[in-house]
Amino acid sequence: MALTAAGTKSAAGSSSIAVSVALTAAGTKSASGSCTITVDVSLSGSGTKSTGIGSIPRPRLRWQFIVGPAWGGHELALTEAKSRRFTARLTDPSELGFSLNGRHPQADAVRALSTDVHVLWTSDQGDTRILFRGRVGSKVDRLDTTEHTAEVAVLDYRAVLARRILYSGDLVTWTATEQAEIAWGLVAQTQSKTGGNLGISKGWAGAPTGVVRDRTYELGDSVGDRIKELSEVVDGFDWDLTPVSASGLEMQVWYPQRGSDRGVVLEYGGLVAGATLEINPADYANAIRMNGDANATPPVAAVERAAADLAGRPEGRWDKTYGDTGLTTQAALDERADWQIAQSQIVQPVVTLTLKQGAWDGPDHIWVGDSVRVVVVSGGTFVNEIMRVYEIAFTLGDNGSEAVQVTLGGPKPDPRRIPSLLGRRLANLERR
Repeated sequence: MALTAAGTKSAAGSSSIAVSVALTAAGTKSASGSCTITVDVSLSGSGTKSTGIGSIPRPRLRWQFIVGPAWGGHELALTEAKSRRFTARLTDPSELGFSLNGRHPQADAVRALSTDVHVLWTSDQGDTRILFRGRVGSKVDRLDTTEHTAEVAVLDYRAVLARRILYSGDLVTWTATEQAEIAWGLVAQTQSKTGGNLGISKGWAGAPTGVVRDRTYELGDSVGDRIKELSEVVDGFDWDLTPVSASGLEMQVWYPQRGSDRGVVLEYGGLVAGATLEINPADYANAIRMNGDANATPPVAAVERAAADLAGRPEGRWDKTYGDTGLTTQAALDERADWQIAQSQIVQPVVTLTLKQGAWDGPDHIWVGDSVRVVVVSGGTFVNEIMRVYEIAFTLGDNGSEAVQVTLGGPKPDPRRIPSLLGRRLANLERR
């Protein structure tokens, strides 16, 4: 008799087995003797890796960090990298970090500003994906009496674009232009300059959003900041620079937003081992004043907006002032103010979920921009709603273990963020 129970991947559930066993023995009256009854029972339970049942650390090669030159290419696998951390973000630059023995030859291959690091992930079926490509931004060497450790920080190419600016001769005014084409125009211009080619190609044809805008920028403006600002308006878009090969990057635009709903349920007690729910009212406002560039020609007048139902709000009035000198036209400022008041009056908890070991099944399972159902029931805390993924953070153990945290509803609070970012609510929050 064999008893088995099976679980379903990515779904919480339970299983029970009922067994009825009747044991009988027969003998002869008034005669001595013996009887033996043998029962062979085999019990087994099987579950998939997404339930966290019986999962074991993956081999180290499931994740690979590979370095190459700034112009692209995979040259050297960082097999000695320790303390590997990778965070994919929806709207802010993604980043990764790791450390190396500073005396190992691999440390010499990692150079600030001129080395790229690629993150490769391989599925259980053997399919390899490039999840990240970024530029080494800083390298800190720490030496003591016994060790030399090199600590490396890498940012994606959205951060690289934030360091590119508009120069004399660049096009700074667009009129009635598809918004995605404005973004691409800014990228194309900086790539055309001496030493400026980043290997980025346009990832669409036609008009991917169907929304036209007027924009005027100023010389010295950051290319990356202006694209981010352009995306953060009503009917804006999500964008990223994604690796498509060892040497190629592609600028992609998603409208109205990135990601999909694959029916994934992240339930505390199921795929989720731990949960943090944070509500931060500091960003809340139902009446705002938005300032643009005070030195623009013609002048740009500050815009004031308030919630349509402010008079009946149980919380009363909450004010906040915003400013962005990159808004050099009245139309741009008006559009931004409309977006800002819509975002500022939403109080949505930021939920950070720690998944069970082995629960994450790759970018086709859960990735930034995706919508998943979050279920957290404990005491007086009850969450059961669809939320967007804003960040996925991976901590990769030296033995192949994989700790995954998923942040939903907004970016995870980070005290290192510069003040100008603290007042921003990110694009497409609750756009459903």
